[in-house]
Amino acid sequence: MSRARQLASLLDVNGDVVSTALDNADQEVSQADVTQHEAALSITESQISDLGDYATSSELTTAIAGFTSVQSDVHAFYVDANGDLQWEHSTDVTALQDSNNEDIYDLVIIGSDDQSYSIDASGQLVLTIS
Repeated sequence: MSRARQLASLLDVNGDVVSTALDNADQEVSQADVTQHEAALSITESQISDLGDYATSSELTTAIAGFTSVQSDVHAFYVDANGDLQWEHSTDVTALQDSNNEDIYDLVIIGSDDQSYSIDASGQLVLTIS
């Protein structure tokens, strides 16, 4: 039967839809009914009305190309026997306590290897990031 004849069978002589054509209208469409056709479906950007701005992967690659990589670093501080603040830093710090479980350092900061510390003329600790 041709499509035109199939469509015509849904209409009565006045062109109104025959009520029996709507007998299946109350049936629910299952998830399987939809997902079996998933591969044939596609949605383009122009079909989405509320699509916001976004960055493409090539734009992100270009944006981060200028960054230099930094390594994590442990910055540890203690006051020595003379009362002077000492700064040690290394990515290889393996212990924060001695064999008696006493803290080795007075202050430990986890940062990066582009940080350096100094003490200014008023005795304040100054962080510089290069």
